[in-house]
Amino acid sequence: MAGADNVVRFGRDRLQVLPTNGRLSYARARVEGHERLDGSLAVYYQGHCLTTKPAPPEAPVLRVRNASRVIPNMTEPGKLAVPAIVVKKTLPLKPSCYTKPGPDHPWRGPFKVHIIRG
Repeated sequence: MAGADNVVRFGRDRLQVLPTNGRLSYARARVEGHERLDGSLAVYYQGHCLTTKPAPPEAPVLRVRNASRVIPNMTEPGKLAVPAIVVKKTLPLKPSCYTKPGPDHPWRGPFKVHIIRG
């Protein structure tokens, strides 16, 4: 099955399925993977061979953005900067200032059409 990003996995190998004339995305589509006798990999959808390319490698979970940065006022010059932890503060929801008009409100009355003759 192709993943949400049109990538099919074969063990350690990953193939990116490219769009075709009949279909722009194969995300979550049931596809077949074939390993050919020469060792190449092919992806088939409903009997048709799809165009593929090697998928980009998976992103690591966490990594330092710039390994050459040094924390200011640090005595050891080779220490890497520690990424800051971002805390998102959520505010409690305020009750809506809109109140529903009561049953005796003038807006609840019948609609009147005024005809001006002149």
